[in-house]
Amino acid sequence: MVALIITLIASLVPGLGSSAPTETKGTVIFTVVDRVGLPMRCAYTSTWPEIQTKELKFTAENGTVGFDAPAGTTVDVTFDCPAGTATASATAPETGVAQKKVTVDGFALSSKNEGSSAA
Repeated sequence: MVALIITLIASLVPGLGSSAPTETKGTVIFTVVDRVGLPMRCAYTSTWPEIQTKELKFTAENGTVGFDAPAGTTVDVTFDCPAGTATASATAPETGVAQKKVTVDGFALSSKNEGSSAA
């Protein structure tokens, strides 16, 4: 419930918090969806040092967030969504992009590797 209120306020007040760009770039990309596959805008935190900040971060409107991690680096992310929370991790590939779909459902949480794509 708190996540829903925070998400709603941040989306209504321009400049509050920060949001990912519409086009998601990076070597590791997470896509957050609900149980029927619709994208979810969620707050997130990560252990990835490049984004550690006290400022609240959100996925893009299409539910994606990307990280430019060096090859072999594992990026761990925790998503706080209106439907619940989920934690996912993915390792940056030598070439291309690692994509991971994270399904957030108040009853069942899962994440699935979507594979990698060559750059």
